[in-house]
Amino acid sequence: MAQKYGCTDPKASNFNPDATINDGSCIYPKTNINPDSWSKKLPEILEENSGMIFFNNLIWFLNDSGQKPELYGYDTSQHQIVRTVYLTGAYNNDWEALTHDNNYIYIGDFGNNYGNRKNLKILRISKTEIANSGTTTVSYDSVIFSYIDQTDFNADLQNHDFDCEAFIVINDTFYLFSKNWKNQQTKIYSLPALPGNYMAKIESSWNVDGLITDACISPSKNAVVLLGYKNYQPFLWLLFDYRSNQFFTGNKRRIDMPSILLFQTEAAYFQNNSTLIFSSEKSPAMPNRLFKLNTSQWTGNLNFIKNENEPDKVFVYPNPCRDEFSINIPEYAKGQYFLKLSDSNGKTVLFLKNVDFNKKKTEKIKLKNINPGVYLIHLQSDKHYFTASLVVVNDN
Repeated sequence: MAQKYGCTDPKASNFNPDATINDGSCIYPKTNINPDSWSKKLPEILEENSGMIFFNNLIWFLNDSGQKPELYGYDTSQHQIVRTVYLTGAYNNDWEALTHDNNYIYIGDFGNNYGNRKNLKILRISKTEIANSGTTTVSYDSVIFSYIDQTDFNADLQNHDFDCEAFIVINDTFYLFSKNWKNQQTKIYSLPALPGNYMAKIESSWNVDGLITDACISPSKNAVVLLGYKNYQPFLWLLFDYRSNQFFTGNKRRIDMPSILLFQTEAAYFQNNSTLIFSSEKSPAMPNRLFKLNTSQWTGNLNFIKNENEPDKVFVYPNPCRDEFSINIPEYAKGQYFLKLSDSNGKTVLFLKNVDFNKKKTEKIKLKNINPGVYLIHLQSDKHYFTASLVVVNDN
């Protein structure tokens, strides 16, 4: 089957049903959303929260520059801090972000408002220390780095492109997303997630049209969120369907949140593959708060749900068929689907945008002007994706 590059997301305005490989060209209509408030106000000690993760049934927060070198465990059922962990010997130069993997929690001490820091670092803490509920102090080691493209270290408050408040970790590699005060873009830098002294190299860049304040990746590793604001108008970028860890090679969709204007959004994490939790710090106009947003309406097609106790396939009959066929889906997979029928060369011969399986498991599909041959059915919803072969024969 011949491969064809193009926009593969049916939700995009330039969707190409013939495309088989996403080339990152998808264009989306302007999208505004009203996130749900998850808490009216966070505790006072988190007024300058700037990073968070979920671990050991708690949301762990940190505060930014000049605050105590501590992590705070927040219990969402009690809506209060239940753990405080102090980093022995550490200093909070400008802590701006938290991320984690299976073994460690990482603190991004790389806030750089003036652009003149030469002591950028990431602190690493073992999760085994944090997991002990009686722990009040922990040790750490450091990943020290500098940017490969920075040569000017003169102080220039919020008028440069070497600040950073966002990073993620994947397979022993950090990916940092810069906060570019000057050109309102972001650069992705990479460096090893191991103690040492490194030069962070540039991977790619994107015009995000704003200031990026945090990043997080879904548990499935299928989607990355960049959180930020412009003129205190919060927004987020959804990055999905990318190749390997080249995050800007796939779909890039901006979601604006005008309903929470003046909230300074600072930290985010994925509660699961579709639920994003993010926070704001206290500002003169607004309190510090937690918000919740379901992202599956945009990226859910990448977070396929497979039920081990149900057949992971659809049934097509009659097959071979002539001018129509029926398609039956598993009970657990009810929903609204896109249906695409492609020939052996990958060309789309039929595309249906709204095939509704919400009230029934079987739908009849009529064929018109479809030549005899072997075809591939693609059936895709926000949560599930199925394929099946179909043989079309003559009426004779």
